[in-house]
Amino acid sequence: MHTSLKKAPVIGIDFGTTNSSIALVDGQGPVQLVSFPSLDASTTSFRSVLYLEKLASAAGVRRVHSLTGPSAIRRYLEADEKGRLIQSLKSHLSSRSLTGTEIFGRRHQLEDLIARMLKDLRKQAEEQFGQPIRAAVAGRPVHFVGAETAEDDDFAVSRLRAAFLEAGFERVDFEYEPVAAAWAYESTLERNELILIGDFGGGTSDFSLLRVGPEVRKRGRTPQDLLGNSGVGLAGDAFDARIIRKLVSPELGSNTEIVSFKKRLPAVPAWIYANLERWHYLSFLRTNNVREILKTARAQALEPEKIEALISGLSTAPGGAEGEVRVVAWDRGGVSLPRRQHGSAHSRHARRV
Repeated sequence: MHTSLKKAPVIGIDFGTTNSSIALVDGQGPVQLVSFPSLDASTTSFRSVLYLEKLASAAGVRRVHSLTGPSAIRRYLEADEKGRLIQSLKSHLSSRSLTGTEIFGRRHQLEDLIARMLKDLRKQAEEQFGQPIRAAVAGRPVHFVGAETAEDDDFAVSRLRAAFLEAGFERVDFEYEPVAAAWAYESTLERNELILIGDFGGGTSDFSLLRVGPEVRKRGRTPQDLLGNSGVGLAGDAFDARIIRKLVSPELGSNTEIVSFKKRLPAVPAWIYANLERWHYLSFLRTNNVREILKTARAQALEPEKIEALISGLSTAPGGAEGEVRVVAWDRGGVSLPRRQHGSAHSRHARRV
């Protein structure tokens, strides 16, 4: 009597700078993706964001409450008093100087914040698949954002591994993200091929050159099948920043000038617009110092209405308050502009993008 051996289910996790996903493969059917509740229905794409806010309990004690993924975005948009929305945490893993951040008076390590997201990914998968999850295969960039040496990449991997363990995983094996993409492509092939795989993420762009195909699967993969791989810390976040710089910032006064002693000078310091391009730096622009700089610039600028648009946007961005339009097409963030400004800017430049 022939008895078939059932392969043990394997959990795969793509923890990305912008979006994450988690899947199960059991060798008996198609890959099963975890679904997450979103604003309208459900999605298999989990936004890699963390939202923290202080809420009062029944006894009147204010405690920190945290949400991740689509739930975090929904709560952030609904909240009257905005908390702290944190994005692109993966981009900081290689940095030895950035160990954590202070939120509501408490210090949080970077690994703790990432673990909070990974824990929700794991719990949602356990609920959908009906089984405990303690091990996973996870993707990793060839080179992490900011990594200049192999030691920097190793440091980033060690921090990511620590976050997985803190999130309740007992074992995690890492695979290069473009290599993982190659295996998915290989499953569709009927003949061997030499392929170049590009993985364009939010924080990194990775490339691998390797041999794939049915004969490779049959004989078993060897290190020689991977001919080379490399990556750069330049990807979707940088593309978004370029859009902000070329299309949005000019509408907010980046090219606006003042006249001083018969000389034309920039109305607003360039570092303000540089911070506008980096989503995790937006909170640094919502300070009294920046407000005073912008008010002075508005009073002297040749185009004060553009400076006013910047002031108005920073007073609520990122958000979705009434009377504003949130740019949701840029999937790694968004800049809220007053409706009268955003409408004209978007329609005027849309064809150029």
